[in-house]
Amino acid sequence: MVHWKFAWAFCICAAMLVGASNLARAGSAAPITKIESRTLPPHIVTQRIFEQLARQMRFDPYPAKGRRPKLRLWDMQLWTVPRSSQFPELCESNFVTVHFDPVEPEHGADTKVSATGLEVDHAFRFLSEPASPARTPLDGSSQLKADKVCGKLKPDSFFLAPDDNAVVSSINAFQNAVRVARSTAPLSFPCKFGNVTAEECQRDLAKLEFARITEVRQCNDLDGNECYRIWLPDMGRSITIRCYNAGGTITKVDIGELVTISDERRD
Repeated sequence: MVHWKFAWAFCICAAMLVGASNLARAGSAAPITKIESRTLPPHIVTQRIFEQLARQMRFDPYPAKGRRPKLRLWDMQLWTVPRSSQFPELCESNFVTVHFDPVEPEHGADTKVSATGLEVDHAFRFLSEPASPARTPLDGSSQLKADKVCGKLKPDSFFLAPDDNAVVSSINAFQNAVRVARSTAPLSFPCKFGNVTAEECQRDLAKLEFARITEVRQCNDLDGNECYRIWLPDMGRSITIRCYNAGGTITKVDIGELVTISDERRD
């Protein structure tokens, strides 16, 4: 997984740095086969891949008007055109942050810089809120159709996650926990939120909204349970859900209180 991530990151970085001439020709970027990737000259394979990736990258520039920046360029954020994941109704994109270092003595926003590294995050969004995300992978033709729908989205409402399997498992667990909490029956699993009572914890759990999720991660559990941590910062909450298996019987829920502190970034 690590090797794949770095390989993908390298290709994305190169695509962004390929230059205006390649971007102008990107519309004619040809597909490639495995045989071609192993028999064509390396520079031809590299160029073809870069042109393909250049077509998928998007950059939202700062507004042209406004006060002039004072600091040099440190980083830039780009994203890939959203596409379908392997699961129904689930779209994915890559968020790419490119880091720059100066190539001359720094003198504010006019300092010349060059890209030196990047970070890649995986982001996802369901086309509609799922009651229980499907686990059956799409076939090839269905995935191509879904690509067109996902490709129309902008990634401002996507949430971060390691991969689509983690998304389906964690969101299943989240929806199950919230669904149980919203019922009139007492919870069948322990719910902890500071020093509040089980009833108060259930009420807080019932208020959590799927649309507010910004990130999901898998976590470690000493008892061998599946474990997911889900962040909802604008609700001031994080939630850790443990269950016997992915989307299965929930064994415990821990709710944490998030305090978000932010400062205006100097520009």
